[in-house]
Amino acid sequence: MKVPLSWLKDFVPIVVPVEQLGQLLTSAGLEVESVTTIGEAWEGLVVGKILTLARHPRADRLQIAEVDVGDGSPRTIVCGAHNIAPGHTVPVVLPGYAVAGMQIERRVVRGIESQGMLCSPKELGISDDHSGIYLLEEGPLPGTPLKDAVGDDVLDLYISPNRPDCLAVRGLAVEVAALTAQPAHLPRSAPQERGEPASMGVRVTIVDPRLCRRYATRIVRGVKVGASPQWLRQRLERAGIRSINNVVDISNYVMLEFGQPLHFFDYREIRGSEIIVRPARDGERFQTLDGTEHRLPAGALLICDAERPIALAGVMGGLNSEVSERTVDVLIESASFDPVSIRTTSRSLRLRSEASLRFERGIDPNYVRPAIDRAAELLTLLTEGEVAPGVVDVYPFPETARVIALSRATVNELLGSSYSVEHIERVLTSLGYTLANVGSGAWNVTVPTARRDVHLDVDLIEDVARISGYDTIPTKLPSTEQPPTSSDAWSAFEERLRHVLLGLGLTEVVSYALTSRESMKRLLAAAIPDHSAYGDTDGALPILRPAALERLIEEAVTVTNPLSADWSALRVTLLDSALHTIVANAHSSESIRTFELGRVYEWAGVDRLPVERSSLVIAVAGQQADTSWVEHPQPVDFWSLKGIVEGVFSRLAVAPVDWKPVEHPAFHPGRTALLTMGGQPFGIVGEVHPVVRERCDIDSRAYLAELDIERLETVAQWSKPEPSSRFPSLPLDLAFVVAEDTPAGTVLSAVREAAGPLCQRVRLFDVYRGKPIAEGRKSLAFSLVFQSLDRTLRLSEIEAIRDGIRDVLAEQFGAMLRDS
Repeated sequence: MKVPLSWLKDFVPIVVPVEQLGQLLTSAGLEVESVTTIGEAWEGLVVGKILTLARHPRADRLQIAEVDVGDGSPRTIVCGAHNIAPGHTVPVVLPGYAVAGMQIERRVVRGIESQGMLCSPKELGISDDHSGIYLLEEGPLPGTPLKDAVGDDVLDLYISPNRPDCLAVRGLAVEVAALTAQPAHLPRSAPQERGEPASMGVRVTIVDPRLCRRYATRIVRGVKVGASPQWLRQRLERAGIRSINNVVDISNYVMLEFGQPLHFFDYREIRGSEIIVRPARDGERFQTLDGTEHRLPAGALLICDAERPIALAGVMGGLNSEVSERTVDVLIESASFDPVSIRTTSRSLRLRSEASLRFERGIDPNYVRPAIDRAAELLTLLTEGEVAPGVVDVYPFPETARVIALSRATVNELLGSSYSVEHIERVLTSLGYTLANVGSGAWNVTVPTARRDVHLDVDLIEDVARISGYDTIPTKLPSTEQPPTSSDAWSAFEERLRHVLLGLGLTEVVSYALTSRESMKRLLAAAIPDHSAYGDTDGALPILRPAALERLIEEAVTVTNPLSADWSALRVTLLDSALHTIVANAHSSESIRTFELGRVYEWAGVDRLPVERSSLVIAVAGQQADTSWVEHPQPVDFWSLKGIVEGVFSRLAVAPVDWKPVEHPAFHPGRTALLTMGGQPFGIVGEVHPVVRERCDIDSRAYLAELDIERLETVAQWSKPEPSSRFPSLPLDLAFVVAEDTPAGTVLSAVREAAGPLCQRVRLFDVYRGKPIAEGRKSLAFSLVFQSLDRTLRLSEIEAIRDGIRDVLAEQFGAMLRDS
């Protein structure tokens, strides 16, 4: 929001330099993004008054002006503009100074010496108008520096959504007055009224008071539409709004002054002398001022006369009732509309304006009347209109001010300050609060209805702190004991798990819980497999119920008013988020190794909250992370991800995990494993299906795992560091020939169990197919390490363990030990 400092001065004295004012406002939560000084480069420019004007004897298009510049010696200036006349006050550049990059000197123009230059608005840098000389309003004396006469500072502020009251010059003036300890002057308008009462000329009906809290109208007759005076044009332009004509400019001016949008109708176009505020009918269409016909969304609010819609409430007026040069009588609308309705309509139709911005953030219904009175007053002054007596004001449920209990002790306890009763009262009173003493240092504080952000005593305390200055609050240690450390077991589990994953070389990702059904449907790349292969999946994550996954996605919880179609539903799986992460990082990173701890959501039925589950997704793609300069980069594979997942299980010390080959619509057939404990599925690991990669525009192979960490948390034991043995270890390599369809993970588990407690480590290091191995069989080679904490192992012990492993594998898998 841009605010000229000269406008603020109408309501509060500015007693500090503009730079300091900007710092005060920013420290109080009203960020000043920049300050533009109009006239900063106007050195040598002064106010001049044209005494005489004559035609140049040797040039038909030039004029010779005698200009008083305040030094007692009128200057002769040759000028080509024709919008000037004797008596006009104009900006003058004296010889020896520059403007718009031009150095001005005395020079002879067709035989006449010109002793300066008169300036257009474009040359002054205040607009793009180069059609004539910039005419100043009467007042400044000749010789006055131009910067002092019409210069200004314009504050460009960022107003946060919770402070709609500061989207107004008057609201900002209250803040400035409080910050600088100056009185704010906020006069009320009282337009002169005459003629037939407004109630005889219009009736107002509000169909749904929930969508329209208040609707007021005034009638102004006999207006003369024309150009606005310079002061009005200048203020609007400096605030970033283009001047149209005096009537339209007044509506914009009052909106900026009060924060209350207005709309002016051509009264002659109001059929039946009636205004009806009603919701749009299903599929209803309306043509707005820009000439576009819109199909209105559900919940849109219309302003209608007795026969037809004439405006889209809070967003844009209609082409059928706009004010034009032929307008004589004006109907003023000042209203308070439901913010949600205006926001929904504005976004749906992509019609954003200064008015809709204010309505979306909330309008104080009690500003409706002062704003409409101010507009009527300005129409009287600037258009020669006559204001009809009275206001037709429909306000079914008047808003009452909130009252909040507050005490000095609470303020100082929360802030760690020692503010006096007088100081707190002075700060809150300067912001417009009304205080009623209810005891020593205690008050019932009545909140101005314009402060939509104040609901609790802590909001009042925040106002005391920011107006007093956060830097005035002393720094001191808490006087009470520190609160106990959180005993939330789940938070502790998540934090420890996070450290494990980071220790495995992964990078944490935090993504939005919102996605879209269309995005999640990309995971359904293959036919839904037989659900019986997954066993009992009651209560499992949605991703572990592939037969129901398509239905779960279709039933995904949707957002009623999404910011965009891409963020319209709550995710049912973290795999979708992980794919977005891979796509976003594929062009900037050769190795992607990420994890996310997040929540997934499942629809639980009408009028019930969705079921939330905590989940973990791990994603790897691209090249292996750990390669040296002597190694060629190798792409990641299934085993890369499997090693990470097993590293997590090892650190959690969970019960033995079974890896079972399965098919899944999101994963590559033959390269996917279901993870189970005690027959219960809790995770899925695999290579992303080629069709899914193509849909996501992922070039290289990618591998994902999603684990139910709520089930992991119930069985996690957290492994402890094993004591180091001072006795030597004995390695043993064994290779077994098994059937081709025998899972290597199952054999590995059997080897680990049969090896017993002396076995410190088991690793599958080779899978071989080919001669002399028979067709339909494969060789699995394992590396085992044995070590004891209390003695040196004998070779005979290791041989006995080897024979036991051989017998177990022969019985379970028909395995044969390879000799070579």
